Amino acid sequence: PICNGLGQYGTSEKSNGAGEGLPVLRMGNISEGFLIWDDLRFIELPESEQAKYRLATGDILFNRTNSAELVGKTAVFDGQHDAVFASYLIRFRLDATQALPEFVSAFINSRAGREFVRRHMGRAIGQVNISASVMHNMPVPVPPLSVQQDIVDGLLVKQKTAMQLRRAIVLVSTQLQTLCAAELRAGFDGRM
Repeated sequence: PICNGLGQYGTSEKSNGAGEGLPVLRMGNISEGFLIWDDLRFIELPESEQAKYRLATGDILFNRTNSAELVGKTAVFDGQHDAVFASYLIRFRLDATQALPEFVSAFINSRAGREFVRRHMGRAIGQVNISASVMHNMPVPVPPLSVQQDIVDGLLVKQKTAMQLRRAIVLVSTQLQTLCAAELRAGFDGRM
């Protein structure tokens, strides 16, 4: 198995928005394969609990419950911040001699990974869920580490390009809205 253990559920302790304690990553902090450090909540935990839920570089965070389209979204913790994770997330730690976290995360976020999640999720009122044990048994192709690294490097280049294009689209869209609003004002004012 490429995982060290079956996966761990996060803390269910109540968080706060006052900035007291450690940042706690939640479902909304995973977006398009990345961790987003916006809209953070914080949590005060005893030292023993901090050690249990503190994230380490390379931890894979998996969204285990939400709407069907959001269950399964996954990202890798890069270790640049000190943080813990909330109960709706599952942490997986990999055997670094077998698999790169970025490769496995990309696979889970891929069409094949999303299909596995879709087939194995349980449904409850308004939400779906998938367990750590089911995800632990997800078949993941494991090419040699050098091949995994090449794939991850290629994906990062494509993701950077996609983010730049998204930013450009947002900028152009904003400019068009401003232009349209100005033209409407000019038209209503009789200047056109």
